[in-house]
Amino acid sequence: MKNIFLYANGCSRTWGGELFHSLFDKNDNLLDCYNPSPINKARLQVTWPGILSKKLGGDGTTASFINNAMGCGSNERILRTTTNFFLKNKPDNPLAIIQFTDPIRGEYYDEDLEKWYPWKDNCLVLPRKLKNKHGKLYKCIEEYMVLVKYSKQYYVLYQQMLALHNFFKSNNIPYIFMSIYFDRIIIEVEKMCKKEKLPMDIFNFIKEPHGTIKLDKEYVFPSNHPNEKGHIKIADILYNEIQLLAKYWQYH
Repeated sequence: MKNIFLYANGCSRTWGGELFHSLFDKNDNLLDCYNPSPINKARLQVTWPGILSKKLGGDGTTASFINNAMGCGSNERILRTTTNFFLKNKPDNPLAIIQFTDPIRGEYYDEDLEKWYPWKDNCLVLPRKLKNKHGKLYKCIEEYMVLVKYSKQYYVLYQQMLALHNFFKSNNIPYIFMSIYFDRIIIEVEKMCKKEKLPMDIFNFIKEPHGTIKLDKEYVFPSNHPNEKGHIKIADILYNEIQLLAKYWQYH
């Protein structure tokens, strides 16, 4: 098997939620995949994408993998950042693994800082310099959440899956879709597809029930975020999945 460039995206279950307790470094910058701080370098090595990359022959650097996940991240963020990455970068032998999350999430773009910030439920993730905007933004988010909850939220998630599937297919990028813990959202999409007669079997989901990795208690924190052992376990599950699928991706 040739060395694979691993691209991963998702929410806190891929980012490293509870292994690390702040989405910002000491300079108030988001701990995303491009942040060069020592704590972020440590995060990238102990979360499942970094572990899996090494199992696939990578050297543990950004030359061999990208963990583009973000705590509190949304599916719209996953779609935006994934397509942006592959439109700007053309790595050799890419493999994308996408971990979908709860659809009641979104993004806020701050025009002053020219940066995106995530939100989920009533939690808006902003640096200290933007705290003065909280009140106005929370009101907007509450109104948006009401709209999303009573709209076809799982149909929107299906559209996001379909957009990524078509993007990967048109660019010859092998991929795996999955969820970690959130089997409910995949079940709801499956039910919606059955009702609306939409194809679900076109997607390459991990071969786990409802495309979801569910971990035993020893592998998770009380909130069901993977602990350090959990990230190793996820990497092992995905490595075995890749071994089974490798012949179809012509990585021999």
